[in-house]
Amino acid sequence: MAVHIAASIQSPKLISLIKQADPRGQMHLRVVSNERLELGADPFKSSVAIDLKTETIQPLDAVAPTQIIPPALSLGGARATGDYWYEINGNRVGCHSVKALLLQSLTALAAADPQLMENLSKVRKRTKRIVAKDKYWLFRDRNLADKYSVQLENGWWVGTNNSSPEVRAWLGIAASLSPNQKFSTSLG
Repeated sequence: MAVHIAASIQSPKLISLIKQADPRGQMHLRVVSNERLELGADPFKSSVAIDLKTETIQPLDAVAPTQIIPPALSLGGARATGDYWYEINGNRVGCHSVKALLLQSLTALAAADPQLMENLSKVRKRTKRIVAKDKYWLFRDRNLADKYSVQLENGWWVGTNNSSPEVRAWLGIAASLSPNQKFSTSLG
């Protein structure tokens, strides 16, 4: 008699991986084995796999990097403005806008490094900081917080009125505060 041992993963981590793989919640999920889940827009053709043993998201060979994850239009109501990506520890994720790139990158980095958001909240550029526990701590002008902030699932608020160079700089700071994570973006 064969013994099957299933991979074990904590439910918050599994939920996080599924949301990273399918941020719009529109893909079909298949259980392929005790250690592997696959997702795809077509229920019979998967585009991304979740390895439960290593807790990683892996693109399937036939998919280009920017197609790994469909655009997350629900993230802050951002409009699609291009094809962007970030890569963390070898997993590349596509984004539809610079704003989505910022939000998804910070979410992924924070999932990999629990201290990141606390450390990043201490960094303040002239009139704003990128993350805060309270949205009114993001900007010197409190009125901006109501218009230009989004709360992530982990409870932290992110300022969203950033240019591409600002997002590049913020993500560079976030990456430097998480030195154990291998991180890069299409912004350079």
